[in-house]
Amino acid sequence: MAKPAKQGEVGAETGVTVGTDPTSETEPVDGSVTTGSQAILAYVPVLHQGYVQLFEQYPRAEIWLLGRGFTQRWRPLQKDIRAVAPEKVQAALEGIWPRRPVRLVEDETALGELMAEAAAAGWERLIMPNEEIMTELAAQLKMQLKERLSTAHLDLPKIELKSIFLRWDRARSSAEQQLEDDLAVSTAPIDRKFMRSARRQAELSSDWWRQVGAVLVKDGQIIAQDHNHHLPSEHQPYIEGDPRADFSRGQEIDKTTAQHAEAGVISQAARAGESTAGTDLYVTTFPCPVCAKLVAESGIKRLFFAEGYTLLDGRRVLESQGVELVRVEVLGS
Repeated sequence: MAKPAKQGEVGAETGVTVGTDPTSETEPVDGSVTTGSQAILAYVPVLHQGYVQLFEQYPRAEIWLLGRGFTQRWRPLQKDIRAVAPEKVQAALEGIWPRRPVRLVEDETALGELMAEAAAAGWERLIMPNEEIMTELAAQLKMQLKERLSTAHLDLPKIELKSIFLRWDRARSSAEQQLEDDLAVSTAPIDRKFMRSARRQAELSSDWWRQVGAVLVKDGQIIAQDHNHHLPSEHQPYIEGDPRADFSRGQEIDKTTAQHAEAGVISQAARAGESTAGTDLYVTTFPCPVCAKLVAESGIKRLFFAEGYTLLDGRRVLESQGVELVRVEVLGS
């Protein structure tokens, strides 16, 4: 494995001149580049524009790619059907930036050695996407090299976790995403009226954790209304316990004995032979990802909600099917 060059020197094995902080530098259009005292470490299953933008943002940073040693031992990475061989990603990046070092890092030991060499060379930082595997590697590096670098009176290069969306990982998949302020807001009396009906439904829920109500409206009339309830009995959690108690909010949302309010009103409409096409749905809390997909495919035209957040791809799915999203400001809320 090639050693990082010291700042201001030419790397004997890389043949590139080490520069200074790249943030004020401009990437040469011909792909040629000299590297600085930093690197980007990333898992790159496929090369897309997000990764290109990340690498272009730090044009003088070396690129370190997680190799097969990592992907073969991390179960979530093994299940990524998109992933091409790391060697092919390396070749593609070398084609884009012919003079930019692109290294494969096969395991934690190899990464530790490379970081120790970077510390000895006086490197400034290691940049990583803020993903689950990267946060774990950052913690491992600090523990692995703490005593070794202390004995040698060296400082570990700063590890910088960059907030950027490149792919879904466990943390991002379960993270609550605030709904932006660009959504329409209604204070219309009719919308407040139906939202109050949804809230009255929510009050009927026996769920101790969350109470959600929904009403489905067609031609100005409520055709279905429901609240989240457990099956086969409303009181199932009080008989056997609640499986949701083992998980935090937003995690493992399918592990539940509850029927959600949105699914309830759509089921009622189907049982009654009522078409949901062109209807309006009023729900007290923004739908979970599963219900968002159900609403999106049902033909519901507008979704009115009073509060909540979106998980995973809920908002994107709804808007992709032409569902209009409206936040209702309810008096006294």
